[in-house]
Amino acid sequence: MVSNISCSSSDDNNCMELCKTCREGRVKLMIHFLHEKLFLSLNDKIQGLSIKKKLDFLKESQWWTEEKLISYQEERLHNLMFLFMRMFPFYTDWFNSNNLAPSDICT
Repeated sequence: MVSNISCSSSDDNNCMELCKTCREGRVKLMIHFLHEKLFLSLNDKIQGLSIKKKLDFLKESQWWTEEKLISYQEERLHNLMFLFMRMFPFYTDWFNSNNLAPSDICT
C-alpha cells in the first residue's frame, strides 16, 4: 500500500525533492514487483525453468535454523549419492565393496 504524502513545507525546493524521492521509491517498488511476480514467472514458463521457485526457496531458507540446514544438506547429499550409484557403476561397486550405503555418508 502506498500512502499519499502531502507537503506542508514552505520551502518549495524541499517539497519538490521530497515528492521526487517518493516517486522514485514508487517506481522502484513497481519495477521490483513486476520483475519478481510477472517477468520471472513468465520467463520460467517460456524457457521451462524454475528461477521464481528457486528464488522463493532462497527467501524462505535464509531463515532456517542450523539443524534444518544440516538436515537439508544431508538429504541433498544422499540423493546425489543414490543418483551416482544408479548412473555410474564405479560408485555402485565402491559402496558395495566398502559395505556402505549412500545414507551412511554425512556432511
